[in-house]
Amino acid sequence: MNLTFRLRFATTPGQSLALAGSSPLPGHPVPMQFRDAEHWEAAIPLPPEVCATPFSYSFIFRDGDAQSADWGQNRLLRPADFNCAELLIIDSWNAPAFYGNAFATAPFKNVLLAVPPCGISEIKFPAPKLSTHTFRVKAPLLKKNETLCLLGDGAAFGGWQTAKPVLLNRLAGKDELFVQLDLRGQKFPFAYKYGVFDVVNNSFVRFEVGANRELHDEIARDKHTLVNDGFANLPDDSWHGAGVAVPVFSLRSEKSFGVGEFLDLKPLADWGKQVGLKLIQLLPVNDTGATGTWRCSRRRRTPCR
Repeated sequence: MNLTFRLRFATTPGQSLALAGSSPLPGHPVPMQFRDAEHWEAAIPLPPEVCATPFSYSFIFRDGDAQSADWGQNRLLRPADFNCAELLIIDSWNAPAFYGNAFATAPFKNVLLAVPPCGISEIKFPAPKLSTHTFRVKAPLLKKNETLCLLGDGAAFGGWQTAKPVLLNRLAGKDELFVQLDLRGQKFPFAYKYGVFDVVNNSFVRFEVGANRELHDEIARDKHTLVNDGFANLPDDSWHGAGVAVPVFSLRSEKSFGVGEFLDLKPLADWGKQVGLKLIQLLPVNDTGATGTWRCSRRRRTPCR
């Protein structure tokens, strides 16, 4: 199988991108090639015997001697799932500081945003017999009775009509919502957008904010395109929670030595639950030095190590 990784990323002269990943991808970063003003690409051929092996991958941005990586630890791929000879993966850069990444962490997924037993745990729709494209996107702050939908140009997307949009699957334990589509006959490039749909009331809720998305592609025999759109551009104010930040050494309890012990965290958590707090942030216990320079912390009494 031939894999082509295409990243939507605008650069200036002197900047470049690379693809990094676990086996069966090469053990070293693979330089990506400039495609146009909005895209970079890297082609990786995979032997058939390794296509059933899932792997993780991410992208590296280089600007002169400086480089940074996107937040790709949870970007997983199993090529055999797509049953094709040519797999095009169109990706979006995931900035580590993007607010959606916080809601995709274990504390939110497993506790604070967990679906209650009485809620809708999965929203599933049948896939077409033949699919040419798979769209994946994340929206961690959806309500229990909501899923995402696709609207856009052409009959396959309902011509932007909100009455019967293309609905995405929302499965328990999965970060991404997804849908498989047969886009034969669709004119490329085309504009599209995600929206929120209430499956209980069968009603369209809202469009994502920002400019329309665009897909530049073409249909080919024995080819499938996976579109990883990152996060839907939805407001980040639908979840609110208060918390407390505390250094461990300041904790005191009746059963402790009074010097701040880890076992004091349990009564602190019990108290937090009683008063309606959602989070406890602990000040660092160990050295937080990352660069070995003064940038780590100007207030430290000991140097970064």
